[in-house]
Amino acid sequence: MANIELETEDKLEYRFVPTGNGVVNFKVRAPNDAHIALTTNPEESDPMLEVFIGGWKNTKSVIRKNRTKPDVAEVETPDILNAGEFRGFWIRWQDNVVTVGNEGSAAAFLSYENPEPFPINCVGFCTGWGATGSWLIEPASEQASPSAPTAAALSAGGAACWVAAANGEIPPNAVVGGSDGEDMYIGRAQHEGGIIPGKVVASHGVCYIAWGGAENPKAEYEVLCDFGGEFVPASGSDIPPTALPAGESEDGEPLFIGRVTHEGTVTVGKVQPSHGVCYIPYGGQELAFAEYEIFPLFNNMVNYTSTPRHIHFYDIHDDDRYPRTARKQQLHRWDALHSMKWVPYQDSGPLPPSAVECGTSKRTKLYLGRAEHAGSVTPGFINPAKKVCYIPWGGKAHEKKVCEILCTAGEFVPCTETNVLLRATPAGVSEQGEPLYIGRVAVDGQLVCGKVQRSHSVCYIPYNRKEEPHVNFEVFIKSQQ
Repeated sequence: MANIELETEDKLEYRFVPTGNGVVNFKVRAPNDAHIALTTNPEESDPMLEVFIGGWKNTKSVIRKNRTKPDVAEVETPDILNAGEFRGFWIRWQDNVVTVGNEGSAAAFLSYENPEPFPINCVGFCTGWGATGSWLIEPASEQASPSAPTAAALSAGGAACWVAAANGEIPPNAVVGGSDGEDMYIGRAQHEGGIIPGKVVASHGVCYIAWGGAENPKAEYEVLCDFGGEFVPASGSDIPPTALPAGESEDGEPLFIGRVTHEGTVTVGKVQPSHGVCYIPYGGQELAFAEYEIFPLFNNMVNYTSTPRHIHFYDIHDDDRYPRTARKQQLHRWDALHSMKWVPYQDSGPLPPSAVECGTSKRTKLYLGRAEHAGSVTPGFINPAKKVCYIPWGGKAHEKKVCEILCTAGEFVPCTETNVLLRATPAGVSEQGEPLYIGRVAVDGQLVCGKVQRSHSVCYIPYNRKEEPHVNFEVFIKSQQ
């Protein structure tokens, strides 16, 4: 079915089309102020949400609720629209969260968690404030469901999708990592208590992993799919901050995807930072190389001189599409490997005697905690006086009454280089399945704890009702017993 074509005048009058599946994909050519309305019926009536892209002379974008100021979400987007070319966007709504992103990118640049959700059956389009617009809108029947994101969206960076397979099966959109007369795919498999990255060779019916000096064939494995990125040069223990965590050793150390050119082949293996090498499975052996290539989480390093757009990313629920280890189960595995004790804590319960202090607020002791939110388990801090755990997520500070409190001693050390995080203890897991660590920041004369996400190279703290990123921080490391 052909795209719906609309021409909108400088009138701020919406033209509505039906929608379905929780997403609308469209392209617009306009100098500024492309407005989109999300409504139950094809009319301007409450409840409604409006997305203004390229407003204020093409300098920022916002979400407005029920045609009332102040806007509920706002982000600077200079030159996001262009009068001479079409620019593509998507808007998704899942449960009570609305996200807005650029075509081809999985990360949203704008999001809003609506405490008063309503059915969204129609989408309106208009232009104004001196702008006319041309629109190309995908029909509702062709919109991709949020539970089944497109490969193009996922490949831009974000969630790593590991698809279960066996006996030489290669899932659609599998990522090629090397070659040896045939394509080798990036895979991983469980072995001796670890999850080890390796190479999948379809004609052999196995995923080969390097472990214990040998090349170990595994008939059951997972394959990395729907993920973009290019291998970049690396050496020794110098792991780029953007490297994709793809497994863990039997001791709980993060492992990364590496590859080496060897005897006419390009062979995929594992990078173990504490060893300073990339191990590849080759010719029945585990071979070590100090010079190698490593697979990144993002194609390029991100500049965080301003609030990064990725904080607005809301996880697309792809677990139904991609069978993989549940995030909470993975976190509990990390807890067990590192002997981390987390005790359930609710607003009516007493503090455990071994709860770990992390600061004070108005003479009240604060404690390290974590809580579930939007598919993640996010570290933060507990204020017993207010009986909540504060966590940073999606640009905001969230208050959680149901949480866990840390009861394992440790210390905060300055994170002067990214490899310090390799000694840190995972304390949470992002909505994308990435390990999260406990960080601490000195701000306005007090110490505030939050989450450290290695791929972002910052510590996020819940402060002044916002999620604030900080490049200078300390990280929590468990005490050695």
